[in-house]
Amino acid sequence: MIITLDNNQIIPSSELIEATLRSSLEPCPLTFECVVKLNPEISGSLLENKILKVGKEQTTVKIILAQDTIAPWHNGNLITIRKIIALHENSAGIAQTLRRAIIRENVDLSDIYRACGGKSEVEKSFKIPKFYAFAGQTPSIEIARVCQEHGGVVQWQPNHNRLAFVRIHDLFAQEPKSISPKNADKTMKSDYLVQHEIPRYISTDESGAMIQSQISSDAAVSVKFVPHKTQAQLNAMVKLILNAKEIPCDFSPDIHAGDLAKIGHTDMVIITAAHTWRINNTGVTENLSIFWLGVKS
Repeated sequence: MIITLDNNQIIPSSELIEATLRSSLEPCPLTFECVVKLNPEISGSLLENKILKVGKEQTTVKIILAQDTIAPWHNGNLITIRKIIALHENSAGIAQTLRRAIIRENVDLSDIYRACGGKSEVEKSFKIPKFYAFAGQTPSIEIARVCQEHGGVVQWQPNHNRLAFVRIHDLFAQEPKSISPKNADKTMKSDYLVQHEIPRYISTDESGAMIQSQISSDAAVSVKFVPHKTQAQLNAMVKLILNAKEIPCDFSPDIHAGDLAKIGHTDMVIITAAHTWRINNTGVTENLSIFWLGVKS
């Protein structure tokens, strides 16, 4: 995996022990983790708040954790290593706890990102009547909630390093991409778990009458009251991507969160895609991709 430091130096593969690039359908959609041998030539560029360029697309990420420790090497010696965790640079700000409240009305999703510390423009955005994130809250959680109320998710666009709001219906309408699972897996999402994961949301309209989300299933589900929601919002809040399975696959760095895969006869959206490069205990290089797949509720 290519990792470029802020001085344009590339970390040599001989110094890299493990690296994982992970994309998810979340407001802060990209994380990067790596473990490197501590080397004076590169250690100064692997500190908190430093910027790295990672992966095939050389996406910029901001280091939020740098921690040194001692670990055994495959030849039996002990070496000093540095563990790194980094977030997508343009959206790292929304993952921080707020010092003061952010209150906005009648703005789009891009405005919310900027107000909460992000830098990204969100394509296919929409108007948000009211957005409240209070001091002590994490904006990314509140942004995810707003996206759920509008029936969609935030997706990272790797080719241009942009973000886009995509409706769940559109994710399942795209052409599926080919993945190569390492093991056969014919299991599906448990209906028993679904009834515990998706509540029936209840609110009141302007007249004070009770309104509720429309769920096609007759199965018993939990009930949750949410104030100040419209009928459209309640209906959108139960149209979700349900995490169905985790599948290890051949290394597939061109597959990202939001892509569609067909497993058997079932279309599944990739909720999270993790691509890992590492040196195992015998000193041999291994590449692996793991996909967390979801079905439509």
